[in-house]
Amino acid sequence: MTPISGAFINNTFFCEFTRPLIPPQNDTAKTRHASLAADAFTDFIWAYQPRPNLNIDGSYFTWHEHNPHMGNGLPDSGPGQTHGRLEINLATGNAIAQPIEDYVKKIVHGSLMLTAWLGILPFGVFWSRYMRWTPHWILTHLSLQSTAYAFIITAFIIILVTLGGHFYLKAHPLLGVLLIILITTQITIGIVNRRNVARLLPSPSRTRTRIIHRTIGMTLILAAVAQAALGANTLFPYIEGRGREFWGVYFFLVIAWTLVFLLAEWFKWSKVVLKDTKVPHDKEAAVMPVGVGVLEGKMDAKSKGSDLEEYTWETLDKSDERGKHLKILVVGNGKYVYDASTWIRSHPGGQIILLAVAGTDISSDYFHEAGYDAQDFTPAPSIPKNQTQRTLPRSASPHPQAEDRSSVLTVDSSYKHQAQSIITNAQSIPVLTETDWARIVKARRTHVHSRLAIKRLAELVIGTVASESDAGIARSSVTLQEEAYESVPMTSPPVFHPCEYRRYALTDRQLLTTSNTANPIYKLRFALLYPYEVRRNQPEGGFLPGQCIEIQCRVEGRVLSRYYSPVWGGMVAFEVCVKMYPNGALTPFLCKQRPGERQFKVRGPFGQALVGPERPLKVKMITADDTKGVPDVVVAIAAGSGITPFIQMIEYLFLPTLVPLKVIASYTPTLPDEIALRRGEMVVVKRHYLDGWAVGINLHTGQEGVFPLPQTAPRFGMRHMVSLINCVRNTNEIIGSDVFTGALLAYPRQIDLRHVLSSSAPPTPEDSTQVPELLYRGGFQEGVVRDVVEKFGGQIDAGWWGVVCGPGGFQGTVMDTLMYRFGFNQRQLSIMTSESPSAQPHPHPTNNRSRHKVMSGDIVAVVGDYYHNPAHIKTCINTALADDEASSAHSSISTSVSYIPNAELLAALKSNTPPRAVILASLGDLTPTADARTYWLTQDLQNAIAHYVKSGGAWIVLHSGLAGFDWENSKVYLDVTKGYFTFHPDLCTVHHIPTSVGATASSPITPRAFTLPSDEHYHIKLTDADNTSVFLKTTSDLGKEGEQVAGWYHEYGQGRVIAVTVAHTEESLSDPNVVGIVRDCVRWAANLA
Repeated sequence: MTPISGAFINNTFFCEFTRPLIPPQNDTAKTRHASLAADAFTDFIWAYQPRPNLNIDGSYFTWHEHNPHMGNGLPDSGPGQTHGRLEINLATGNAIAQPIEDYVKKIVHGSLMLTAWLGILPFGVFWSRYMRWTPHWILTHLSLQSTAYAFIITAFIIILVTLGGHFYLKAHPLLGVLLIILITTQITIGIVNRRNVARLLPSPSRTRTRIIHRTIGMTLILAAVAQAALGANTLFPYIEGRGREFWGVYFFLVIAWTLVFLLAEWFKWSKVVLKDTKVPHDKEAAVMPVGVGVLEGKMDAKSKGSDLEEYTWETLDKSDERGKHLKILVVGNGKYVYDASTWIRSHPGGQIILLAVAGTDISSDYFHEAGYDAQDFTPAPSIPKNQTQRTLPRSASPHPQAEDRSSVLTVDSSYKHQAQSIITNAQSIPVLTETDWARIVKARRTHVHSRLAIKRLAELVIGTVASESDAGIARSSVTLQEEAYESVPMTSPPVFHPCEYRRYALTDRQLLTTSNTANPIYKLRFALLYPYEVRRNQPEGGFLPGQCIEIQCRVEGRVLSRYYSPVWGGMVAFEVCVKMYPNGALTPFLCKQRPGERQFKVRGPFGQALVGPERPLKVKMITADDTKGVPDVVVAIAAGSGITPFIQMIEYLFLPTLVPLKVIASYTPTLPDEIALRRGEMVVVKRHYLDGWAVGINLHTGQEGVFPLPQTAPRFGMRHMVSLINCVRNTNEIIGSDVFTGALLAYPRQIDLRHVLSSSAPPTPEDSTQVPELLYRGGFQEGVVRDVVEKFGGQIDAGWWGVVCGPGGFQGTVMDTLMYRFGFNQRQLSIMTSESPSAQPHPHPTNNRSRHKVMSGDIVAVVGDYYHNPAHIKTCINTALADDEASSAHSSISTSVSYIPNAELLAALKSNTPPRAVILASLGDLTPTADARTYWLTQDLQNAIAHYVKSGGAWIVLHSGLAGFDWENSKVYLDVTKGYFTFHPDLCTVHHIPTSVGATASSPITPRAFTLPSDEHYHIKLTDADNTSVFLKTTSDLGKEGEQVAGWYHEYGQGRVIAVTVAHTEESLSDPNVVGIVRDCVRWAANLA
């Protein structure tokens, strides 16, 4: 810039200078010169300071204080203006005065930003990281961060208005915009993370979301330190010495938060975080490795405070209230009960963690990291695949009837000690694989809790779990809280109780059937979440055949559970077969879970074993001195997934491991990995190849290798045989083929296997290829049992035993066949039901599942109400039953109907001759139009209905019989019906569509697709879809929720229940399709078919 002239005349200062429009740039200069436009307006600033002071660098100030009178630099802003802004057109000389930016608004902007970025946001981070032991910490964190965000957005709006839309390409505004974008993203991710914490189901993206949230958070805080310095330097350049108060606040906040976080981290890791404890290697000391007084405190009898409530494992599970008032009770060291309900919305691990541990012992979770016991894990040894060139020798098993007692399992005393040592060492072989362990650790999702969290837990104690050692001792919560920091090691592990839920990880999922099967069957493998936890008196070895476990899950807010008979395993790991029902709730949830993603609550085992060492129902371990009670022939008949306990039974009887087997025929090895066997020696199997060969140890020679099982006798001896009749819909549903094949190859004379398909079509070549065993078609029939009887001697005597597992109707048919066609007496029969999975002796014939032998009375009907004309309903029912008598050969069976009021129903159900079937087509509400409702379904009547159906009765529900009940207080009745009416739109055209179940030959209802021109479209809620079969659905133009369930049926105890939503109007009730459906319902439920 080149000066030309200048002067101060008449109190006016002027100057002239020249400069290039595009000046040359000097890279070493502190100031970069802007280019000027010759034909357009260019922004200029003017400033005048006749007596400038020097700044701290000895240079003149580059910034002016605000104008006198807070002027904006315009001519009318008052005298003494020291600086302003102009827009000048250099070509024309035109100049326009413009107001300068508001200095006060900039101060407000900077103050708000400093408060938010270096005050509130770090406080929110501090609370989130170090105060998680406080209830509702996450709400405090969200409130602080939301407040800071509001400050930031307000300050951002203020500066936008102040600048009037001008944007400067400088570090401070550019970084500011970037931070606005990042914090908006952070708030969004925080909300998503909060929703993930509150989710009842795990989210696959949850871990990724949390990592991103934390990374952005740390980046924001560090960037905010730099941004605040840039902002302060913009308002008050540090070299000018102004704004020292602002700079003082900045440095104070930066230094203070740095010290606070450093001290907090030091305090956390040195004083708060508990040091992890490893599992002791001494097996005798392998108890739960927890040593914290909050869980195992000394109880002072003199302490003040209320006594703690006493729980059992049974009552603890029932105390888990489900609904609006969710109650989360957890246990420490199998002893103290804590109410963690206040943490349900703010637990750092989310709701999924708390809900998963509810009702279980949390000691290992609370005090250990996920992999704390990794050093104690030893994977199960891998055994090489069997060589295909082996030739199985011809079975050496003599005919069962010719067996001598020498084949019964015995152990020679000369090497008994050596044999026991070998077996003991073999029993110590681990069962968990590398894959099991990896998925166990993944499913744990644990972290070490702080001492502050432990203190908080101590304050939540509400009771104790009753045990034999501390029964009757009063407990005080005050002392327990005072001892939160003490370390009192456990002296013994908790006592095992089958009702205690323990947590397992799903470690493997395998589809056993083809993918296009209507109800695919999966084999699920579960492993104990903490396999080194030990319970006193915990069952050792595997589950016994017929025993079951209960698996509990929370599905869409509902707690669901079901009993399953494991096909393999014990307390550490087990496998179950699950048939998936697509419209169900529990089975689709189980079968769709990914291994390692979540925890499952499991308890058991329950039930009396089919066979076992403690003389169960019929079979016991045989010794040389005792063979009583062992049936010569076991006839096991199963339907569907009811085959699972028999798979386990076959393995237990004929494919055991770590059990001495007697060699009944010598064998000379033909391959290097085989071992020699001599008649009379004992061998122990370590693993079965399921092809007739096994890996084991010769107890006489100590050699280990492969040997043929046909050269040995089964563990129970040669005279005992099992016939298994497996009833399925098609060959795709056959499971356990590998076990059956292995047992048949090992002991073909002791095992008989027959598959029965429900289809009556002749067998195909494909069926014969897939199922080499005997195959029948047309469903269960007498001929199948007759063939079994003929194979095993042709006569049933006291040495025969029958056991049945399957749906209720199937069990009734089979039991009747065995008793009345083949002469089994009730002491020779046992049944296994889904309600009581263990085998039970068959009840007296008056209580069996043959309805026409149990319920000999007439059919009783309760019909009509305020909205439904009883005459129309009676006409429909009478027509249906009249058609049934005319079209069937049931002349010996009365189908007359007695219509009674609901007030007489209780007496009818409790009479000496209960009705053959009950038809209910009446609202449960006696006063549907009154403000105060009156319901006729009392608790006594509910119990009577449930008992009646379980004892073999038939319950048929039509239309209004599904509506108007006080469902909140009708849980017993709802367990019978498994569904209820919710609402219906106005009269409309209703289309009825049979489902795939309703279209099968096994459906009790003839499939009908029909339309009712004007009727009520009932909307139905099923409460237990897993345990019922839907055969009919409906749609309409007015339906609010799409396709609706319109008909379903199921077994209940020894009885049958069927429900349909048809029909309302007189015209609909007279429709032939509706009459036909009613006829089919009565025929099936009352066993008239």
